[in-house]
Amino acid sequence: FEHRDSEFGVYAANLYLDALNALASAREPARTACYDDMHSAIEPLFGMYCGNPDAHEQNAELCNVLEQLRCDLLRKQAESLQAGKDYKQAANVYVSVFRKFSECGKLDEVLYNASINFEAARSLGRAIQVRKVLIERYPDSEWAKRALYLVGANFHALAMYDTAADYYEQ
Repeated sequence: FEHRDSEFGVYAANLYLDALNALASAREPARTACYDDMHSAIEPLFGMYCGNPDAHEQNAELCNVLEQLRCDLLRKQAESLQAGKDYKQAANVYVSVFRKFSECGKLDEVLYNASINFEAARSLGRAIQVRKVLIERYPDSEWAKRALYLVGANFHALAMYDTAADYYEQ
């Protein structure tokens, strides 16, 4: 942070993030507070090394890592909320991952997880909405195939049998 103009600044930033990740995930017991430190470091590092187009181009490798970390940390937050049975908030975080990051990897799985959490939060309408987006955007995905069946089950639970039958047939 203090030597961003040094030729080793980008290298040091990468090492710092790697060290936090190692402490948070590979150590027994895991130091989950390191995820918080990593989360709070992303935006300042992004501003320093990726704040303008020239800097972004010059530090492309670090900028790509920071962008991926933004997404990954949000997913970890959603997983943590789900584990804590805060299903509605977990679903909302998954939806925000889908909306904010077009290149985050496995966005079909993110939508599927959002729908599962909406259903667990007893919000069938939102679960159906998210599943329909999943089916529309990723029709060949294994998650979309599962979602198609679950939309039928949701309509079945709502006693909308004709609509449920249409989805079951698909």
